[in-house]
Amino acid sequence: MKQISKINPKSSYNLHIFILMLGLAGLLIWLSIETKASIIIVFAITFCFLVLLFLFYSVNTKIILTDNEIVSKSPLKNRTIKYSDIKSVGVYAVSGKSFYTLEKDKYHKWLFATQKFIFVSAQEDMKLPMFRKPVDFIDFHYRKGIYELIEERINAST
Repeated sequence: MKQISKINPKSSYNLHIFILMLGLAGLLIWLSIETKASIIIVFAITFCFLVLLFLFYSVNTKIILTDNEIVSKSPLKNRTIKYSDIKSVGVYAVSGKSFYTLEKDKYHKWLFATQKFIFVSAQEDMKLPMFRKPVDFIDFHYRKGIYELIEERINAST
């Protein structure tokens, strides 16, 4: 059994987002103290609460790779897919507001200003969901070793 975080904290993209969110929260707190405007204080407290909620959710969402299945365990819900049920596996990239499935030869290459995610699904020819993810769909940040492990276990279960 191997357990990893859904979000790869070592990704430079995530580090930049985290620093930007902390900087913006600090700026809002400073503005609320300097201006004493109640709307800015309310906005700063709400923003800081949402940042903390996002960090709690992303840190506590785990992907568990057992010998028979992949489990996505989050504070809100759990998803499980057995290796023998997986019909689609691949990598997609997110760049800004757009996302697209990568071709197999680009899985392990570095792409500028994009985040890569591994996805597995029990549906064939899975179309990437924008908002609501189906029950039989699990995705998480790309890691080369994890992708190779999943492929190996899928091939072993068929």
